[in-house]
Amino acid sequence: MAGSGQHFIPRHFLKPFVIQDGSDKLWMYRRNLDHPVPVDRGDAAKQKHFYSKPSEDGTPTLDDLITDYETHVFKMVDVLRALNIGEEADPLMVGEVAAHLSIRSAHSRTFIMEGAASMAQAIGKLVENPAEVFGIERLSANCIPKKLQDLIFDGITENEYDVLSGVSKETLTRVLYFHFRENGASMLGEAQSTLLPFVDQFLGNTKALATSAHIEALSRTLAPDGIIEKLAGLHWTVEPHKVVPAILPDCVCISFDEDEGWQPLFLGGKKLRYVVLPVAPDRILVGTRAGADAFAVEGINDIATTVCLDFFLSSQRSDALAFHHEGLGDRIRGKITGLIDDALSGVSLDFLPPSENAANQKSIFDLEQDDNTDQNLSFSIALKDAGNEDFARQLGDNLSKLIIRLVPTQTFCRFDGFTVAHDYESALNEVDRGFDAAPIKSTPPEFGLGVAMPLWVMRDGVMKTHFVLRDSLAAQLMFGEEAERLEAEDLLAQMIAGTYLESLIFGRFPEAAKFVASDGVEQLLSQHSYNAFSAYFCARVCARDNLRTNAAEEHLVGQLDVAHHNIVANRQAYRVDGNLDGFLEYTFEALSLLLKACARLIGTYHSFEQPPELPGDLREKLKELEIIDWFDLFAKDLSGFMESFEEWGRFEDILFTNRHLERLLLRYGILLDTHEAEGVYAHIPFGSDEAYLLKLEAKHLH
Repeated sequence: MAGSGQHFIPRHFLKPFVIQDGSDKLWMYRRNLDHPVPVDRGDAAKQKHFYSKPSEDGTPTLDDLITDYETHVFKMVDVLRALNIGEEADPLMVGEVAAHLSIRSAHSRTFIMEGAASMAQAIGKLVENPAEVFGIERLSANCIPKKLQDLIFDGITENEYDVLSGVSKETLTRVLYFHFRENGASMLGEAQSTLLPFVDQFLGNTKALATSAHIEALSRTLAPDGIIEKLAGLHWTVEPHKVVPAILPDCVCISFDEDEGWQPLFLGGKKLRYVVLPVAPDRILVGTRAGADAFAVEGINDIATTVCLDFFLSSQRSDALAFHHEGLGDRIRGKITGLIDDALSGVSLDFLPPSENAANQKSIFDLEQDDNTDQNLSFSIALKDAGNEDFARQLGDNLSKLIIRLVPTQTFCRFDGFTVAHDYESALNEVDRGFDAAPIKSTPPEFGLGVAMPLWVMRDGVMKTHFVLRDSLAAQLMFGEEAERLEAEDLLAQMIAGTYLESLIFGRFPEAAKFVASDGVEQLLSQHSYNAFSAYFCARVCARDNLRTNAAEEHLVGQLDVAHHNIVANRQAYRVDGNLDGFLEYTFEALSLLLKACARLIGTYHSFEQPPELPGDLREKLKELEIIDWFDLFAKDLSGFMESFEEWGRFEDILFTNRHLERLLLRYGILLDTHEAEGVYAHIPFGSDEAYLLKLEAKHLH
């Protein structure tokens, strides 16, 4: 097993660069130090748990994998160092060595961290006056601003993220935009009063973000094929470095790109002309593009110091090197800042919807009715192995009073009827829907007992609602104790309010009944997320005064826990049995229920004059599942849509819930994408179950 001190530049590679006095030390020129210091080779370019902490159960860690891989790399390094001056080197061999040493270095991790910090500072400039810069207080929940979308598209295209990941630009853009909204939007409000807390908060996360991104990249590959392929296309020779010893920069390998100039190799570049890898103080490997002028070795030390971030190593103490040491890292840090400033400068993000799709001039509550519309309340009651005629009559009276109390008379025509059944699950699929519909499933037992469900039905060309009730719920409404009766009444009231909401929607958007989303992904998401706003709306408008939320909060904690464990278990089972449909079906159903449960509780909170704080158990569970920021954003988006509901102008705007379901799916390792040949495609990276798969492999080997 590897130790806790882990080298990001291997000791083997450092050996030729030691001071020639037998001490096994190197001169380290470090940023912000006045003079170079001698460091032991065993301590140079080393950090505690840089790649991974020790394994608790004996499974291989990332550091173990790198240590094993080094055996292969060191053999190639020895071959390359044994070449004579002027000899040609195997391009594939150099490519693999250079790619590995570049991607594993601390320089690449620091570059990510500095980029995030610089982004925080750039955003800080934008949010000093958000009202002026952004135009509104919040980003659009479902419509990505055109200028921001173009900016993200350009970044994805330039860096070929879609090619590398196999995920379309459109999907990557949606995910990145939501990620920014979830992790940055709340900070924008804080930045209105003071810039510093926002920047500090962002900066506080940069190290963890950089570490996570770096480890994830190394977990995918220890020597990226793309870099190896590029380097294999160069002509490699061993060149002498005679006058002074060659230094070893913290990025190890440097490259010259015709557009970007000199930079660390891992930054790539589409027009590589030269790549330089120091292998010893007296020699360097130089890769040259076909047709390029011969590389001038003189001055390579000066060039190498300009692409360092934190340090470089040398076998010799030199005043000339000390001169470069003074401004070490300034150029690269300046380049990071410049890239971000250039990307953001002059970009006035238009976060408002297009003017032609702005708020509707007429209130959605102004329901249009035909003169012949019957405003008398009339609905059927069907009993399936439950109750008798007197039972039906009493139930009808109770339901009529509830409907009349809750909804305006214009909505009465939307009620088709109620079915009360002892065999609730069968009754759900025995209702005449008036159109072809998929089979209906009751709530999975692990999430509670399903007792009531509203179903859309078509009657004489009009979309109405038919309710299926479990007989125990109907009995509870009529014969239960006061607390039980109120519980049943609350549930039925929310469903009745749902019918009112649907009547408002169909009154404003007649096309909603036959709405088809823009692509397969949006259609699939909308089928499972559409009712989330309805759950919020109904809970908010139906909440009783002094309603206690303890039971709902405890139930949601349980739902979150059950859903998490079962989804992970189903995903791991899919890794073994390949039952993708079963895994996706369960996950969609579980997350759809969770989305509605969260929306319902949030709606109840928002009905109070002073919404309460989340209770400790629920907040801790959301934190544990790493969705606390998502929950806050979900609450904000639901409230925001409700505030603009009266002037709601585009039906598609309600599909902001798609983004939230997509976020929960991503939490469990599912990324939906659209493929021309396959329709909807689900990316389920192995990284989500890396530890589980390693355990399975270890068990198989034993």
